[in-house]
Amino acid sequence: EISRKKGHINAAYADNLFLPFARLAARTFLPPAVLSIMGFAIDLGGKMVFSESLKKNYDFQYVYRNGKSYANKYLVMYVLKNNTQRNRLGISASKKVGNSVVRHRFARLVRESYRLHENIFNSGLDIVVVARKSAASVGYFEIESALLHLSGLHHILCDEV
Repeated sequence: EISRKKGHINAAYADNLFLPFARLAARTFLPPAVLSIMGFAIDLGGKMVFSESLKKNYDFQYVYRNGKSYANKYLVMYVLKNNTQRNRLGISASKKVGNSVVRHRFARLVRESYRLHENIFNSGLDIVVVARKSAASVGYFEIESALLHLSGLHHILCDEV
C-alpha cells in the first residue's frame, strides 16, 4: 500500500511489492532515516526499533532495587544493565499523578520522546521512568528535555562516550 505521500511505502505491504529494496528494508532494524534510499521512505509503524517494553512487575522491582536512580523536577529515572543487545523501557505513573487519562498521556509523551531519540541511547539497559506529580501539567518538550537531562546524568547517551 502506498500512502498519499509520494514514494512512501508501508512495511506491512512491502512484501507484496516488486521492490527488492523495500522487502529487504522492511526486515531490517535500522532507523527509518537509514532506510531512506532512492526516494523511498520505509514506515516502521512508529514502533521503537532498538527497544522493548518493560512489563512485568518483578522486572520493575528488580530495576528499582538494583538500579541507579537520578531525578529532576518531572521524572525519576532508574537504569540497570540487562546484558542483552536491546534496551527495555518501563514507564510508571501512580494515581498521585492524576486520573487514567493524565497518566496515559504522560506514558505516551515519555514513550514518544524516547522513541525519537532511541538511536542516541546506549544499548543493553533496563530503563524505568517514574512520573512525579508535577509532570501531569507539562507538555511534550518539557518531558523530552527532562528525559534527555536524566539520560545525560546516567551517562547512557552514545555521544558522551
